[in-house]
Amino acid sequence: MALKNPFTKIKEIKDKNRAAEVVVAAESMSPATGIPAIDIIKKVSKKIKNVHFDDILKKYNKGEPKSKIYSKLFDNIFLNILEIAEKKSIEVSGVFQAYMDTREKLKKAKSKITSAIIEPFVTYFIVSGISFFSLTNIIKNKSIFQSMKIDISLLSFVYNFFWLIIFGIAFVILFVLFKLQRKIPFLKEAHKEMDTYNYLSVINIMLRSGIPSTDISTLFGMKKKGSEGIALFFKKLLKIEELVVLQMGMESYQYEKIIEVLLRRRESKFEARIDGIANSLRQILFLISMVPIAITLASIFMIVVKVMKASSTI
Repeated sequence: MALKNPFTKIKEIKDKNRAAEVVVAAESMSPATGIPAIDIIKKVSKKIKNVHFDDILKKYNKGEPKSKIYSKLFDNIFLNILEIAEKKSIEVSGVFQAYMDTREKLKKAKSKITSAIIEPFVTYFIVSGISFFSLTNIIKNKSIFQSMKIDISLLSFVYNFFWLIIFGIAFVILFVLFKLQRKIPFLKEAHKEMDTYNYLSVINIMLRSGIPSTDISTLFGMKKKGSEGIALFFKKLLKIEELVVLQMGMESYQYEKIIEVLLRRRESKFEARIDGIANSLRQILFLISMVPIAITLASIFMIVVKVMKASSTI
C-alpha cells in the first residue's frame, strides 16, 4: 500500500475544515436570513474549489438527510444528533454553531496539553546536543587520562551509547505520555476535565434543541434511560456537590436548567484548569529535559575525582 504524500494529506484536512466552517456558517445564518443553507453552500462552491462541496450537493440532489449529506465533515456524535433531530422534525440550525464552539474549545485544550509535552523535549534534545559536544571534547583528549593511568571506560561507554540512551529515554517517556494519557495523574485529570465539559455541552445542546432525554441516554449507551441515566452517567465526572444538585434537579424535573448551570460553571473555569494542568506538566518535563546534562556532569565529576586521586599519589 502506497504512502500518501504528506502535503496531499494536509490539503485534505484543510479542505475538510474549510468545508465544515462554511456549512456551520450557512446553517447558523439560515434561520435569521431566510436563505436556505444549501443555497449559501451552492454560491460559495462557485467561489471556492472544494471536493466536499461537490459531495454535499450531490447527496442533497439525491434527497438524502443532513446526517448523510454532512457525513464526511463531522464526527459520529454530531451526526447522530442530526439524525435524531431529523427523525423528530426538530430544527437543527442552532445546533451547528454551538457544537462547533465546543469542538474548538476542546481542540485548543488538547493543543495546550500537546504543547506542554512537546516543548520540554525540544529543550531535551538541545541539551543533549550540548552534552554530547562536551563529551566529544573529553574523549578526544583521552590520551591525557591514559597517561595518568585513569580509567575512563565508563565515560567511553556513555559516549558510545549516548544517543541510544537519549532516544531510548525520549521514546519511553513520549510513548507513555501519548498512549497512556488517561492513566497518568496530570493527564488523567485533564482528560476528565475535557470529558466533563464535552458531555455537559453536548447534552445541553441536545436538550435545548428539544431532543428527549430518552434519546440522549440511548445515544450515549447509558445503562438507564432518560434523566436517571443522565444522572448516573455523570456520577464519575462531576464533583459530589454538582452531582447532588443534578440529582435534585432530576427529582424536580429541572434537569435541563441544571445541566446548563453546571455547563456555565465549568465553562468559566475550563481554560484556567487546563492551563494549570498544562503548566504543571510542562515544569515536570522541563526537569526531565535536564537528564542529558545530568548524565554528562555525573560522568565528568567521576573523571575529576579520579584525576584528583591520581594527582595526590604523585
